[in-house]
Amino acid sequence: MAGRWEKRWSHRAPFYFKPSGYGSTSSNVVFDAEGRYICGHVHADIGALFAAAPTMYATLHQIAETMSDDDPRKDLINRALARADEIDGVATLPPPRRD
Repeated sequence: MAGRWEKRWSHRAPFYFKPSGYGSTSSNVVFDAEGRYICGHVHADIGALFAAAPTMYATLHQIAETMSDDDPRKDLINRALARADEIDGVATLPPPRRD
């Protein structure tokens, strides 16, 4: 499952966080890579984490690929990625393609 995200998101960040906001209507805004508004009025730490999550996911996947199978850190990374792939036991869908 991680491969779908790794290939999709590892080349550029899909989201950006701006604490300055979106015009005068909101602050702490998350935008997509094309500058479209995703959400606003989020706490600064949550907004930054939200924006970084897909890139962190891809990076963890790439790190795990470089580790040997007997490295205990690889198991931890794979467990974290598996949790990210499921919500209440249902596999999450990847974001829509932006072709």
